[in-house]
Amino acid sequence: MTKRGQVTQKQIAAETGVTQGIVSAVLRNSPACDRISDETRRRILETARRYHYPIYHSFRDKKRLKNNIIGIIIKKEQSQFYQDLIFLLNEELEKISYRTIISRVDLEVPDPELGNFIDRILNYNYAGVICIGHYSPRFPDLVPKKLEFYHNAVFLNMPRGIGEAPCVRIDYGAGVREAVNYLIKKGRKRIALCINDISCDATKGRFAGYCAGITENGLPVLPELCWCAEDYGMCAWEGDALDNILPQAMRALVLEQKPDAIIAGNDLWGVGLIHQLHRHRIKVPQEIAVVGYGDFHYCCWSCTPQLASINHGNKQIVAELIRMIDDLIRGQRTRDEISASPVDVKSFFLPRMSV
Repeated sequence: MTKRGQVTQKQIAAETGVTQGIVSAVLRNSPACDRISDETRRRILETARRYHYPIYHSFRDKKRLKNNIIGIIIKKEQSQFYQDLIFLLNEELEKISYRTIISRVDLEVPDPELGNFIDRILNYNYAGVICIGHYSPRFPDLVPKKLEFYHNAVFLNMPRGIGEAPCVRIDYGAGVREAVNYLIKKGRKRIALCINDISCDATKGRFAGYCAGITENGLPVLPELCWCAEDYGMCAWEGDALDNILPQAMRALVLEQKPDAIIAGNDLWGVGLIHQLHRHRIKVPQEIAVVGYGDFHYCCWSCTPQLASINHGNKQIVAELIRMIDDLIRGQRTRDEISASPVDVKSFFLPRMSV
């Protein structure tokens, strides 16, 4: 094979085991692509990108650039964080004359037609697609692989299964680390972490931020202060099964381990823990400080004292996603250029009266 930048379509065809005509159709995204399998297109595009061979926009793509519809793809079951992102995305996109269509995809229910359903979504004449919910344990890379051939597509967090892609990554641990440092400066020594699971990137990031904050202050990371609902056979986000989770967390964590601060899995858990602590006549924040996660205002301001929380960096996330998709649509930057420079957004801590 020749050096990068010197490869020809004929050589790409030889390496991928297809005809030169098929390679040409894929690289131009011509109408003939509709008859070429996903696996063949993926193989050709990966080879072309590896050798920096230009991938052109076809007439169909140019036609797509003339409209102002942005598709937003999100998992059907999502947290308040994602609902807030959709609201902000819609609001900010309208300011620059785009409109949005939201597609909710259920990635948890077995469905042999799921791939076809996603194809039907993508067949709409979008100017571009913003994918903010694309992972599930059952189908970790189904949506990204479908979007791999969509020139104007950006992701929230790095998608699995397709290598580099235009994306905005959240540093979930940065805000937890800030919260731990703040609490230690306030004299807290037994800071607990209360999370849903340790299997997804978000909770892995929070745990890493927690450990970093604890150790950089010269304290040991104590396993007994890291409470995980999954360890007790309970998994719930944003309010599900709170009647089971919060009493269990109170017994196993608060009453037995006696922490002087808790960083909760989300704001609903934080508010619920404050109510549980009040019932046990434990003062917040005098005896135990409580921090939520998400910075959902209706939660944080719905209890006494007001809940301190960690914001994902919503406004910056939305601004960066829009900047990427707008650059792609207008041809200001290529997919490969944006993919080579993913943007990292740090979560951050917001102290309130509960700490």
